[in-house]
Amino acid sequence: MKKIFLFTLFTSIFGLAFSQDFTVSGKVVDSASREPLAFASVFCQNTTLGTTTNKEGSFHLSLKQGGYDLVITYTGYRSQLIRISPEMKQTGLEIALVKEEKSIEEVVIRSSNEVKNGWEKYGKFFLENFIGSTPFASQTTLLNPEVLKFYYFKRSDKLKVLADSALIISNNALGYTIRYNLDSFLFMYKKDLCSYHGFAFFEERIASEDSLKRWKSNRIKAYLGSRLHFMHSYFDSTLTDAGFIISLLDKDDDKSTVVELVRLFSDAITRSNL
Repeated sequence: MKKIFLFTLFTSIFGLAFSQDFTVSGKVVDSASREPLAFASVFCQNTTLGTTTNKEGSFHLSLKQGGYDLVITYTGYRSQLIRISPEMKQTGLEIALVKEEKSIEEVVIRSSNEVKNGWEKYGKFFLENFIGSTPFASQTTLLNPEVLKFYYFKRSDKLKVLADSALIISNNALGYTIRYNLDSFLFMYKKDLCSYHGFAFFEERIASEDSLKRWKSNRIKAYLGSRLHFMHSYFDSTLTDAGFIISLLDKDDDKSTVVELVRLFSDAITRSNL
């Protein structure tokens, strides 16, 4: 008898229902000197909700009900993420950012492995793996590629990409300007694996009524069949209605797909074109 393994999805979706909005406020300071950090970025990850600190390092945000990942970034300092929700104390916060300190060894290693003309050599490859190659991705532009630094490590056959400041990405298909704080992008050629981590802040674009309608339609198409759509459907117990199926995987099956989404793309495309 063949052994069957069930793919278990672990997902954490926060969106607690509360009857009223709530406020988050505080001050961003240097962890060592306790001096305020003016014009630090404070935003809720993957939303359009954000602000910057004033000259005294203070900030204030009014948020709708739900839970958020509050991201605080400042050039030359380590980014910090704080989980916030209405039932938690969110006023009078003091957020101490730590300076990024690079060792001499780290600087030497990076300098020796930095690729000259890295954007010319790896720029297209980076965008295909970071932004993608879908029709919507083709309408997306990285406005400041000069902030990227490319490092190739021959012995381990991997490419690492870092950024001096936030990436500014113009998404003409969905109507967003995205500020993405890239921590690190890594591509391992031997395993054909790509990974990257960072924090995204979305800004709505101002445009004509026709453009707004087109963006709204495109956003629905982008959502249908997406990971977020899958997570919401799983959380709401509407996977089947949404066109998703979680299948069992035979231990001896040589297929690499753990989750078989049988009708995912066909159903999503059909519904998005209605």
